[in-house]
Amino acid sequence: MSSDPAQVSPKFLQSARVKQARQPAHTAPLAGAPKAAAAAASTIDTLVNFSGQFTTPGFDSDGNPQSVWPYTMVGRDPRLNRTTRFQNPIIPVTVEMLDRSGNVATTATGAPLRMVAGQDTIDLTLNSPIYQKFPFTNGNTQITDGMMRAMFFRTVGDGDGDRDDQGYHTVLEPHVKTARTLQLPFGTYRFAPKADGSCCLFVLADINEFANRLFPPTGDDTTTVMGAAEHAGDMRPADITTLLFRDVYLFFGDPSNCCVLGFHSVDVEPGTRQNGNRERDFVMNYASYMTDGLFGGGFTDITAASHEMAELFADPFINNATPWWLSIDPFSGNALCQNN
Repeated sequence: MSSDPAQVSPKFLQSARVKQARQPAHTAPLAGAPKAAAAAASTIDTLVNFSGQFTTPGFDSDGNPQSVWPYTMVGRDPRLNRTTRFQNPIIPVTVEMLDRSGNVATTATGAPLRMVAGQDTIDLTLNSPIYQKFPFTNGNTQITDGMMRAMFFRTVGDGDGDRDDQGYHTVLEPHVKTARTLQLPFGTYRFAPKADGSCCLFVLADINEFANRLFPPTGDDTTTVMGAAEHAGDMRPADITTLLFRDVYLFFGDPSNCCVLGFHSVDVEPGTRQNGNRERDFVMNYASYMTDGLFGGGFTDITAASHEMAELFADPFINNATPWWLSIDPFSGNALCQNN
């Protein structure tokens, strides 16, 4: 084992337990902006969505009885039996790990600690059922479209067939955007080098530092990954944006408290003159393409990416609640279904 305190065993993830991270909506003020601008907003500039509710006995987060459960989801109301197409910007993100001096650190062989989401990662993701049609039991379709059609089957039926331009569908149209770089300060990461000493089998990052480097602290920030992408026009409120990494996972405070495989959230930004000073809500998800064999059984390739996209479709603004329930994965023993 290397003397580098940031290096961990290549088998570190074999015993890791997957953890859930509910990343709340991120709200950034516009530095120096008059408060009246936000107050003037009458509507919200964001993606197409619909709201509804269902009734079933349960309890709220404080333990009080609740029977009516409102929700907001991505796309148009299934009762309209219409197709919604979403532009899905994919922003590949490279992670650089810094040494004590603030320079890019190196492995024991001198290779830079730079984890790149390269063209192979992009191609594998684009060729997956997240974007390519797959013959699911309820139709030949993208996985999240099939999920939504299954959830509302009693509303729409299947008479519209598999054609995206007929009936109720919620379709992702991916577009790869400019790659961005996220830098992790010394002490906030761990890594496992590849067998040849290059970077890296996987990277572990402190979740708070990671989020601080991802989300813009103010509305005019261009130093963070999302701040730069928003100002470049690569992210728009009407889109569903994916921040794509390769084998970058998160821990809470200590690497032993690992691993978060991804999260979805919404970045709430002040309006601009161009959009009539309406609040801008950028709906996003972060996930890694997962190399086979790093974790125990049940976690591979698009496990994280498809999970986060499915959650985003069902709860884009992180404010849906459901009755308490639990679904235990038979392979990992983890509770993969969340109540948000």
